[in-house]
Amino acid sequence: MKVQKNKKKWIKPSELEVITSAMDNVYKAYVMVAYHSGLRLRELNTNPNDKVYRGLYHSIERLHHTIEGIKVSVWKVTVVGKMNKEDDIFFTNELKPYYDIMVANRRNPNNVSKAFRNACKLTGLGNHKFHDLRHSFCSNLARTIDNPYVIMKRMRHSSLHTSTIYLQDERLGLEKQLESIDLDQFIA
Repeated sequence: MKVQKNKKKWIKPSELEVITSAMDNVYKAYVMVAYHSGLRLRELNTNPNDKVYRGLYHSIERLHHTIEGIKVSVWKVTVVGKMNKEDDIFFTNELKPYYDIMVANRRNPNNVSKAFRNACKLTGLGNHKFHDLRHSFCSNLARTIDNPYVIMKRMRHSSLHTSTIYLQDERLGLEKQLESIDLDQFIA
């Protein structure tokens, strides 16, 4: 029996902007953090063992680093992911205010998912699931990075094969090709 391949849904940045315009600031913060960090819904800010969502699930600290002579400041967030594995992810300064809103206003993950689905339907942008934000982060990453090992580390995939799937996405290949063309040459 042959099963049809599951097509991952990619939410483009312009579509995300429309979707989040139909959400309140707290749910928008959850969506923005997930979209720009690749965190899974259950990794966002709640500990599954903490039934009343009171304990912090993350630790966050400011890192200052020099890359090729340029001083860079990022936020390092330690999260507990699948199989209780701790990993570090990095936030930019632009993402930190959303993170602060999210942590200060904890929501049940089921309500976050429902608010996202409702906003997608309200704006007419499909039947997206919250997990599509994670796929979108990886797809956006694959548009800018050709190294599957870097993608694997950023996504916290356990298999390099999983990461290479995103590099082989035909839609992204078309996007990369179109971006490399000087469109002014084709305007009549």
